[in-house]
Amino acid sequence: HIYNWDQWAQKTVPVPMVTGHEFVGTVADFGAAVTEYKVGQRVSGEGHIVCGHCRNCRAGRGHLCRNTLGVGVNRPGAFGE
Repeated sequence: HIYNWDQWAQKTVPVPMVTGHEFVGTVADFGAAVTEYKVGQRVSGEGHIVCGHCRNCRAGRGHLCRNTLGVGVNRPGAFGE
C-alpha cells in the first residue's frame, strides 16, 4: 500500500519519508559481548518499535502497544544509508 500510495499511505506516511519496512542483512562484525550471531550470518530487522513503557508493553504484549512506530512508515526506513 505504500508503494501504490493508497489512501492509508497518504494519511499515514509523512512526506518526504525514506521507506523500507522489511529488511535483511549480513552480519559483518560485532562486539565482544555478542554471542548469538556469527560473521556472515543472515539476519532480519524488526520493523516495529514499541515504547516499552505502556501497560501492554509492561505486560509482555508489545504487539498491542498503542505507541508503536513503524520503520519506514513513521520514521526513516531501511532504504536510507
